[in-house]
Amino acid sequence: LDAVNVAIQGTTDPQALVGDVIAIVLERFGADRAFLARRDHDPVAWVIVDERTRPEWPGGGPGHVICDLDPVFAESLASGRALQYGLDDARGLSIAVLQQYGVVAAYGAALSPAGHGPSVLGLPYCHDYTGWSANDERLLQEIGRRLTDALTVARAHHALKHSEDRLREAQRLTRLGYWER
Repeated sequence: LDAVNVAIQGTTDPQALVGDVIAIVLERFGADRAFLARRDHDPVAWVIVDERTRPEWPGGGPGHVICDLDPVFAESLASGRALQYGLDDARGLSIAVLQQYGVVAAYGAALSPAGHGPSVLGLPYCHDYTGWSANDERLLQEIGRRLTDALTVARAHHALKHSEDRLREAQRLTRLGYWER
């Protein structure tokens, strides 16, 4: 968790923050891919926000539309846990889609950052999957919680900067000023 905390504290840029955390998660858990997907405006379309992969298992990359992750999101959110899914237990996901991407097993954790919409932090394994311990599940869930909080704060920081810029421009146009006491 220390590396995740350093990555989160190192930037207020949401895109850099997500990329840094996903890279750490990919290495820590030894997955073949790691991604953050967000539900698009279409109720069944999930779009990759950021993704890191092993060279031998390339993914679709940011902006790539993937399968409907609603079952994983809903179950993970309701249980408050990271969930395993895959060919043995697809949890409502399409087996054909999992096979298309070469996924043998995966973990997914629901995230609900304010202003970002429903998201899933996913870790697909395409080979050499040996299973996870209860500690691994808790660690992924905690990383998801910290990422949720960090994205919420980054969004608020971005909104504040945007509001300050608009106020500054309005003051410039009206030739008014604001002085702190």
